[in-house]
Amino acid sequence: MVLKIATQTDYFLETPFGIVKICTGPNGLSHVSFKDCSQERIQEDLFFRSTFVDWLYTFKKLDAGERWASLSPKGTEFQKTVWRALLEIPFGSRVSYGAIAKDIHRPKACRAVGAAVGANPIALLIPCHRVVPACGGVGNYRWSSDRKQALLKLENACTADLTKLFEAV
Repeated sequence: MVLKIATQTDYFLETPFGIVKICTGPNGLSHVSFKDCSQERIQEDLFFRSTFVDWLYTFKKLDAGERWASLSPKGTEFQKTVWRALLEIPFGSRVSYGAIAKDIHRPKACRAVGAAVGANPIALLIPCHRVVPACGGVGNYRWSSDRKQALLKLENACTADLTKLFEAV
């Protein structure tokens, strides 16, 4: 269930939280990030949006191991271990950096877990926005704390999933 495109290709999709850049290639989906642009308009590929939304509906039904196998993020083995653990966080849930460190059997590696969470190349699909400080608040987010707060608020307010973000805006 890998979203494969013969060559490395970048796509841009508008979401309620901003423009998302999606990179695919022969090994699957490798990058999803928010692209903050000033007044720049994007040329959206409607066929890709449709294909991506269909892929997401299948992706969300997979267990964490199958979801991991359908992604192709670049990172260290430690980062990949953390990112695989993030796939276990259910929609609408929150976990602390310390809980992730315990889950990967590295209970003293909270800071390293935080660094790996911050380096996540596949936003939204590897749900780094669901990791929050144990002391409260939303903490930092690579694409702004305000965006993280809005994503968490969306998850609290609905029973849907992040697939809805990629349907026509």
